[in-house]
Amino acid sequence: RDFRMACQTILGVAAETVEESKRCPIFREWLKGKTDAAQLWNSFFAHHGGLAPMLRPPVTTLLEQNKDAITMLSENRKQLLNRRKRRR
Repeated sequence: RDFRMACQTILGVAAETVEESKRCPIFREWLKGKTDAAQLWNSFFAHHGGLAPMLRPPVTTLLEQNKDAITMLSENRKQLLNRRKRRR
């Protein structure tokens, strides 16, 4: 919550935009510059966790990233349940 508020108050952008920017190689190159804006962002990062992710990814993103693992676990669970039914 504090991170979100700081992004909006200090940088004037949403926290999601800041997180997306952190992952961008072009943005990281820009941060190395000596412009006033780059210095502002660097100062912000120095006081708010650096370039490490500060927001949890949305649940849907986590599910999409782990879709194959979830499918495999579901299939294994179905097989296990079928085996148990056959034993009875």
